[in-house]
Amino acid sequence: MNDENTFLHLCQSSLEAVRNQSLNIVDDISGLSAEDRRRIREDILAGRDHTLRLVQELHSCQQELQSAGREQPPTPQLLEQEHGGHRLYDAPQPDHLTHQVQVQAIFENIAVGIGLVDTSGQYIHVNRRMTELLGYTREELRTMTVWDITHPDDIGFGQAQAAALVRGDIPTYSLEKRYVRKDGSTFWGETVIAPIRHGTYHVTHAIGAITDITERKTAEESLQFQAQLLDSVGQAVIATTLDGTITYWNRTAEQMYGWSSHEAIGQNVLDLTMGAAVYTEAGEIIAKIGQGEAWSGEFLARHRSGRTFHAWVSDVPLRDDQGTIIGIIGISRDITQRKVAEEALHRYRRIVSATSDGIALVDQNYRYQVVNDHYLRRSMKTREELIDHTVAEVMGQQAFETLIKPHLDRCLAGETIRYQAWFTFAGEGQRFIDVTYSPYRNDDGMIAGVLVTTSDITEIKQAEEALQQSEARLRTVADHLPKSAIFLVDHDLRFLLARGQGLRAMGRHPDQIEGKILHECLSPTAYASLAPVYEGALAGTTPTQLEQTWGNRTYHLYPVSLTNEQEEIVAALLLVQDMTEQKQLEQALEQARAAAEAANLAKSAFLAHMSHDIRTPMNAVIGMTRLLFDTHLDAEQRDYVQSLRISGEALLTLIDDILDFSKIEAGKLDIKHAPFNLRDCIEDAIDMLASPAAEKGLILAYLMPAEMPEHVIGDVARVRQIIINLVSNAVKFTERGEVVLSIGGHSVESTDMDQNDQPSTDYEIHIRVRDTGIGITSEQLGSTLSAL
Repeated sequence: MNDENTFLHLCQSSLEAVRNQSLNIVDDISGLSAEDRRRIREDILAGRDHTLRLVQELHSCQQELQSAGREQPPTPQLLEQEHGGHRLYDAPQPDHLTHQVQVQAIFENIAVGIGLVDTSGQYIHVNRRMTELLGYTREELRTMTVWDITHPDDIGFGQAQAAALVRGDIPTYSLEKRYVRKDGSTFWGETVIAPIRHGTYHVTHAIGAITDITERKTAEESLQFQAQLLDSVGQAVIATTLDGTITYWNRTAEQMYGWSSHEAIGQNVLDLTMGAAVYTEAGEIIAKIGQGEAWSGEFLARHRSGRTFHAWVSDVPLRDDQGTIIGIIGISRDITQRKVAEEALHRYRRIVSATSDGIALVDQNYRYQVVNDHYLRRSMKTREELIDHTVAEVMGQQAFETLIKPHLDRCLAGETIRYQAWFTFAGEGQRFIDVTYSPYRNDDGMIAGVLVTTSDITEIKQAEEALQQSEARLRTVADHLPKSAIFLVDHDLRFLLARGQGLRAMGRHPDQIEGKILHECLSPTAYASLAPVYEGALAGTTPTQLEQTWGNRTYHLYPVSLTNEQEEIVAALLLVQDMTEQKQLEQALEQARAAAEAANLAKSAFLAHMSHDIRTPMNAVIGMTRLLFDTHLDAEQRDYVQSLRISGEALLTLIDDILDFSKIEAGKLDIKHAPFNLRDCIEDAIDMLASPAAEKGLILAYLMPAEMPEHVIGDVARVRQIIINLVSNAVKFTERGEVVLSIGGHSVESTDMDQNDQPSTDYEIHIRVRDTGIGITSEQLGSTLSAL
């Protein structure tokens, strides 16, 4: 392509580049109505077409000159241009003057600034548009270089491309940079540079076409500012058409929903943001907005990954300049964290309201800001009567000044205060209250008020007083125990109590022991023997009685595990009894045993004779105990009576066993014949042993065939005694599993007659006990019941 064609092609390329860039900018600007967008595009195209017509006329003139067979100068500007004191080209021939004038006219009136420079950037010739853009005259520009009119910050732009152009590495290049006018003002220009070669390769000059793109750059900057502004609001901004097609999707929307702007634009907004559960509802809302309604509310939105989250959405109609609704602008924000916080706050408020403690928040002006339900009930006030009212207004000025304000002021200074006192409440009387004043700090750590917490500990106070009284009684009893001592330790093996006459016999005083830890009071030998006893009692595994010898003295130890109402072991009590004299007495009694055996038969006979007299008062005691148990007793009295009844029955059983054995020895044991219910007899015996079986986790059951007669004649006490002996022995030697009582039997012939003179029916009953215990060998079986 020759220089003339290069020039014309350069003009066309520059105009096309400007037109395309302008159209792209118009398409990128959001918020334009369709009418505005259409009008701007038409203006751009009309301006392009007008300029192209001028270029085409220039091109036609050039073609006519070429068809005349005459050589044309590279550009029409050079017809009268001189550079360096000589003409670059010869003057044109007269017969072509008309064409040259036409070309010159087009060159001067083209809407693009054009300049011819040498390889150093020195201007040689410029058109009129160039002088208008820069404010310099042609003569002034001829003394300047392209760098003189370039903004200082942009001088480095394009230098590498210019060097490549001169070397012939590239055919042309374009760039955007700022130019400085003569008056100092600047404008943005898009420049297209093309080389002029002498011959085939050597570049001697260059032609540059400058288009003022200041308005476009301003629009771009405005667009960029709008985009940055929308991205900085921290909320997803989405624009759609009336049918929900996405036309704008900001950066926050990309982060919130997981779809990039490129992926989202052109898609339906419901498909990308809403779950199936709310799809239909969201579609109905979009239809209403298209009719001019605005809407805001909470939605369960959907992320690209399928994860759902809570979003607050505000949708408004988008209108053009004529007020016509052309789309929808939606703003949404993720409120999942807020929902979580609200739910946590709601749970906290429920907990605070449900707590049995009274809670109130008082600000720095002594005004109530928060109170829970318990505080309201205790104060017998409504929430409206407390919130934003001062403590003085609620409690009374005198009580506030003398009792409450000093605590509040100390707390507002950073001190936490706690005290306990008796208070009188209407309808409740006196209650013992634990009160705590705590500084309440805001998010900045500054004290903003006082958190008042009140706990009713009346029952605890009463229990403490009762415990103190009980401990006082225990000390009194322990101090009077002859030859005995009582020790009470906690889980740290610290002595809580050490009393008894036996303590003085040991050469110790309570002050030497109480409050100290076990190893601080005992010798290593004594500690080694007693520590396991206390630890076992605290663990609930120590035997009920132990014997210990220290020096020449013998002691019996009775460890007891003390529990609270929750059956938790809280302490261990050890009763130490000096048994030295008793042991000596036992030895003396052993020596007298032989002599006592001679009187044993007489004793047995006497006991057998006195059986009725001994049982009668004992039965009366047990009977009266049962009657007393059925009266109105409190819990403590009921426990005492229950213990008395159980002890009486156990004692009666023991007496019965002794008397029965004595009767057998004396040959005076009577067997009764009276009607009784066999099943009731069995169940009574089982009930008596149910508790020890349950304590060991054993299954205790009995089997009785349906064909067995329930109503029989015999000695119910002996039958019950047999069952109890057998089952209790099985429970005693069975650690896990079951104990099963089986009742069987068969009828036998009888020679007795009933009351109707008919032969009576005798029944032989078999009682068997099976357990999963340790069992017994056949050799031991013969001697097991020999004594009975």
